[in-house]
Amino acid sequence: MLRAAGRTPTPGHAGLIAKPEPERLAAAEAVLTGWAVPVSYGGERACYFPQLDRIQLPERQAFHSASGFYATWAHEAIHSTGHPSRLKRHLSGRMGSMTYAREELGG
Repeated sequence: MLRAAGRTPTPGHAGLIAKPEPERLAAAEAVLTGWAVPVSYGGERACYFPQLDRIQLPERQAFHSASGFYATWAHEAIHSTGHPSRLKRHLSGRMGSMTYAREELGG
């Protein structure tokens, strides 16, 4: 977000202006490619494997939009912050458990 003359304000954020989508996507690419956790591509699901400390993503073309791809990658990167070498959150909750739900809310 930035202040700039001639740009449309972001709804609900008086005085803040959204950067154009190409700038936002380039910034996401820069941050995520610099993330310390390796990424593997392929398959149909996105997930983070704490045992391997690796993010798994479908191929880029499997996403409906570039922003969807980066949002999913960022979501999995947030899960990776729970690894024991980082914030050491409890990542072993099964789908449907309170632990899993809590982690998904953070991710």
